[in-house]
Amino acid sequence: MIKQGRKPNVVTYTSLIYGFFHKGDSRGAVKTFREMQSCGMEPNVVTYSILIGNFCKEGKLAKAVSFFELMLKNKCIPNDVTFHYLVNGFTNNEPGAILEEVHESQENEKSIFLGFFGRMISDGWSQKAAVYNSINICLCHNGMVKTALQLCDKFVNKGIFLDSVSFAGLLYGICLEGRSKEWENIISFDLKDQELQTSLKYSLILDDYLHQGRPSEATLVLQSLVEEFKSQDQEVDLTDIKT
Repeated sequence: MIKQGRKPNVVTYTSLIYGFFHKGDSRGAVKTFREMQSCGMEPNVVTYSILIGNFCKEGKLAKAVSFFELMLKNKCIPNDVTFHYLVNGFTNNEPGAILEEVHESQENEKSIFLGFFGRMISDGWSQKAAVYNSINICLCHNGMVKTALQLCDKFVNKGIFLDSVSFAGLLYGICLEGRSKEWENIISFDLKDQELQTSLKYSLILDDYLHQGRPSEATLVLQSLVEEFKSQDQEVDLTDIKT
């Protein structure tokens, strides 16, 4: 094809990547992906999803995540297939094996996804909640709040509701877009004192990852919500005492 002066396109390279994986040659697939990039060609959602899906099937979850994070960094919006591969990959493997891989990969390169997933599992969250929130955090960090909100709606339809960590992630993304004063019109809010405390805890963890410990705007919003909730509780207590 090249000898005849015809340039391969995204479909050509993506087909080759799929072919290498089909033959069990993941190195060949990655090499073709790198060659594609060196030619100035932008991989699309199908290209990335093939890489992510096959590494998830092989149990190489850190590798799958590295391509997911690269995908978001390059502003390629993931689709339902991408999410399906990640959720299945991180829920169908044993937590111990995943955490071991997370630990090994984090020694070489920091990953927001893996770090957050590992922290949630260590704190006792389910694998499904941990992977969903890790996806959510990565989307919001890369300016894809709209996609994160759409994903949230899809999970709600499956019976997985917005939890305190999801709230912290979405609030972070909204504040990052400069819409901190609009957040109540964008995400539903029905968290109690303990849930707000958990949201604040994970917002502070995010600050450690992304702001060298400096409080983000989302953290400041959550701190004010926690203080407001405490004030309301004190008022209720005083009323009870008077009555």
